[in-house]
Amino acid sequence: MYVGGLTPVTVGQTPYFSNITQHEEYLPVGVNILAAKGCDGIIARLANDLVGAGILNVPQAGQTIYGGDILYKRDIDEQ
Repeated sequence: MYVGGLTPVTVGQTPYFSNITQHEEYLPVGVNILAAKGCDGIIARLANDLVGAGILNVPQAGQTIYGGDILYKRDIDEQ
């Protein structure tokens, strides 16, 4: 069994209420795409074509897959 072509692709995000922060946060939603041996390049081309057509976005660093503030852990001395 060949599983070398299993590639995760982020397709969106879903909101949820966090009991830690007490507000709405987002989790990424992804799919795994499996290709036959030797066809790994097709997955990369498919992802590039979907981004080029505006169907998928390239995930950014931040609170959501579209970017946003990055929360840093503060040192105890700063409080």
